[in-house]
Amino acid sequence: MSQELSTETPPHAPKLVKPNRELSWQIASSLVVSFKYAWAGLSYAFQTQRNFRIHTLMTMVALGLGLWISKEMEDGLGWKVG
Repeated sequence: MSQELSTETPPHAPKLVKPNRELSWQIASSLVVSFKYAWAGLSYAFQTQRNFRIHTLMTMVALGLGLWISKEMEDGLGWKVG
């Protein structure tokens, strides 16, 4: 049951316009500048994206619980974790 697929574009299909991305290949001039761009992106995401804020909060909760449970296990059971 083999079927041949047409790879031709129908005549009524709209032409796609590629965005101008001439400068997208350029990288930051130094590592410090790269981290500034990264921080700007993170702060923008935190300010504008609700789900990013929720994920950040839940990450902090998970890390805090992990540290607290690890400390409790060391103190209460005498186990050395890590």
